[in-house]
Amino acid sequence: MAIRYPRAIQPLVEAALFKGKLIVIYGPRQVGKTTLVKEILSRYPDDSLYLNCDEPDVRAALTEQTSTALRAMVGSHKLVVIDEAQRVRNIGLTLKLLVDNYPDIQVVATGSSSFELSNLIVEPLTGRKVEFRLFPLSVGELWAEEGPLESRRLLERRLRYGMYPEVITNDDPASIILEIANSYTRHGHKVRFLTSVILSGFAPDFSRRRASSEESGVATRPFAGFSPQRTSRDSPAQGDKATSAGLEETQFMPVGSISIPGRA
Repeated sequence: MAIRYPRAIQPLVEAALFKGKLIVIYGPRQVGKTTLVKEILSRYPDDSLYLNCDEPDVRAALTEQTSTALRAMVGSHKLVVIDEAQRVRNIGLTLKLLVDNYPDIQVVATGSSSFELSNLIVEPLTGRKVEFRLFPLSVGELWAEEGPLESRRLLERRLRYGMYPEVITNDDPASIILEIANSYTRHGHKVRFLTSVILSGFAPDFSRRRASSEESGVATRPFAGFSPQRTSRDSPAQGDKATSAGLEETQFMPVGSISIPGRA
């Protein structure tokens, strides 16, 4: 069973429940929003409803509906979570109808696209919402579960890969970072490439998975910067074209290094 790390904002969110206002939780994908809200929902097993807006029929049920239709969908539930709410067209008006017409229902909305969701709800829900932001795991949250000794042992790994929950618990954290980078941007191939370069410099085990340093030209120790050099495969005519293929054929040579005390 995967470890569930307690989140510091959970008691704050729970304290804001049933105060007559919408609760909004912002945070990037894979940061633990769904895990958090499901943990809160588990405390209200008979009175809660979870709506995942990744599902097309859920989006349709929430799009441009009357307050009567929304009440029929919610039924007798007193706590309603709308996950990935930014996917619903005009979600701000839908949330306003629920908050204004049914103050006995506590609505919690989450959004991965924080700017997008914020823009959709800022005007119709001014003064009607309480906002929270969920980030990757903090040192304090890790210490609460593991204790300081174990956290110190794993510090170097976490400085390399970050502290997304799945990165913390997965045996192959580098692949998880690349997956997140690839799925969370329109230019995923560029971010994936740059992330692989960074990981190659800071994480020797990842570098070995990609290629040996002699073959790839990528440093396998911490670095301060890179100087791009074209390989012989690039013709002069192709040199001015910035394509993903061109990036993959560019070698990045280290131009500096970071001195780490206690290391050769």
